[in-house]
Amino acid sequence: MRRKKKEQLLSLMQEYGEAHTELERLYQKGDLEACCELLTTCQETAVAIGEQIEEEGSGTQTVHRIEEYCEDLYESHHAVAVQDLGRVLHSFSKLRTQWKEVEKTFQEEIQVILEIVFLPYKASMWDSMESIYLAAKADPSCHAVVLPIPYYDRNSAHELTTKHNETNLFPPDLSCKSCEEYHLQDVQPDIIYIHNPFDGGNAVTSIDPRFYSNALKKNCSKLVYVPYYVSAGGIHSFQLNFFAYPFVDYVVAQSYNLLPYFSSLIKREQFIVTGSPKFDQMLAVCNAPAKMPEAWKERASDKKLFFYNTSIEEAILYKEGFLNKLEYVFHQFKDREDLCLIWRPHPLLEATFSSMLPELGRKYLAIQERFIQDGYGIYDDTESPEQAMALSDAYLGGWTSALATMFGITGKPLFLLDQNIHCLPDQEDYLGTLLSGRVDELDGNYLVTEGSQLFGRGKDGIFHFCCRLSEDSEKAYGRVFEEEDRLYIAPLHSFQILVRDGEGGCRSIPLKPCEVTLSAFADSIRVGDFLFLIPQTYPYLVRMDFRTEELHYVEVPESFFGVDEDGNPNTRGYCLFRNFLLFSSVNDPQILAVDVNHLERQTVLPGEELQAGGYTFLTTDLRKEAVWLLSADDTSV
Repeated sequence: MRRKKKEQLLSLMQEYGEAHTELERLYQKGDLEACCELLTTCQETAVAIGEQIEEEGSGTQTVHRIEEYCEDLYESHHAVAVQDLGRVLHSFSKLRTQWKEVEKTFQEEIQVILEIVFLPYKASMWDSMESIYLAAKADPSCHAVVLPIPYYDRNSAHELTTKHNETNLFPPDLSCKSCEEYHLQDVQPDIIYIHNPFDGGNAVTSIDPRFYSNALKKNCSKLVYVPYYVSAGGIHSFQLNFFAYPFVDYVVAQSYNLLPYFSSLIKREQFIVTGSPKFDQMLAVCNAPAKMPEAWKERASDKKLFFYNTSIEEAILYKEGFLNKLEYVFHQFKDREDLCLIWRPHPLLEATFSSMLPELGRKYLAIQERFIQDGYGIYDDTESPEQAMALSDAYLGGWTSALATMFGITGKPLFLLDQNIHCLPDQEDYLGTLLSGRVDELDGNYLVTEGSQLFGRGKDGIFHFCCRLSEDSEKAYGRVFEEEDRLYIAPLHSFQILVRDGEGGCRSIPLKPCEVTLSAFADSIRVGDFLFLIPQTYPYLVRMDFRTEELHYVEVPESFFGVDEDGNPNTRGYCLFRNFLLFSSVNDPQILAVDVNHLERQTVLPGEELQAGGYTFLTTDLRKEAVWLLSADDTSV
């Protein structure tokens, strides 16, 4: 029985207590006619309850108890009619006892069946829900329904154009229902799972507006968002504030490590940390014998297979360079006897070029057609990528895509591409690729590389691996500061300062949480006994006292933050001048000055002849008597 129906019936049953009290009052008052009418109402209602229980095909004992209660009602009615006081009092008492047995049996016997509805829109993205669906399907207390919903393409004017419905592309064993026949407003499911959190905010596609999260929330008890993406550490800024967040009750999270990156709109108790269904599906496919499609065998047999993944993010970010990279990669695999490329573009890549990059759309389609027609490799447009990944020997592509993370759990090698390189690199091109950030980080005895790996300088002058600081695949930490027998490791994309003792033990000093994701801090600097964390998107300048590890926060005005045309945080200049930390803004000519000892804050406006839109670089001269500023447009100093 549905939870809501059981609650309604139970609420109705509980009203019988008041009815029995009213029966006694009416009889004592001498209103025998009203007493008989109430007994009749109790009889009719009990029969109706029994019929609803029988409709569920269960509840035999409960119905039997109700039948016994109805017999007692008949006895009570007869006792009232003949005004036999002793029989009346006995029968009324028996009614109370008998109905309590009805309630008890109903509670124990009638099991709640949760109506759980899954709302995928693209068949290729079903893997983000599948393992949850399979668990619900196997649970006798759940009734799982898959309801594929239609979606639309958008044109460059943000208008809805072509309608798509992929119901027929889902696995046949799902027995998908039609959203035109299954009406959510009538069924009112207990739980609805979604994996599209954009509502009307996606520039490329839109699900049918009838299924936006604000509408769904009105038609279910709990709305749950399952992210389609998986992460190797951190969440991109565009995933911070999805349109669905104010309306969802729960969010399925891949890892506890990712919780700090989510919007503050999602409270900690709203997270369900169970891993990712995409990982479940990937491992299930890899653990089963991989079957190669017949159409692939001629080109793929007896060759090493490379899974080539191209994402929407790369196309938008690199544009023409992305297309040049495609051609470069295809050329490397053409006519190879030992290697075969399986190219899987993102399912919405073609629509992205049409909607957001129309000037490059024709060139992309020409490259795509040439790949297919000229036999460069295998074009994978199957509904899910797992089969191709299971068959492949290695991954080729960007590191930010969810597919890179998924492929990583197979234990096979990943070759991550630099989209800016379109020819065979020289030896010198590899130098320094392990490091990112400021060159002066090499001046100390410790440094952190990509993958949050800590290296220490040995007596031979060579940096040797010490440990990995976090599970993040990127560089989550920056500078390392030595204090007595401890190392203080400043964050870049993290919200904690790490402390490593002389024995190799590690602990953390948590920072005040806030709603930012990547690039929380740009850098860090030591000033005497203080460590300062220089904010990039974090709204505070943070000072830590090395002596006490006490933290202080100085709020930075919003005008000092901003993003460039690609949505990346603007680079902001800073320097130490006398007893002040100076910060510039690329949007505002004012300079923020913070006293390092007293943390007093003031803004300074350079002379009129120096004013620009803002400044990206600050430094002092060699004598530290003046501050040099580079304008944001790079035209003046």
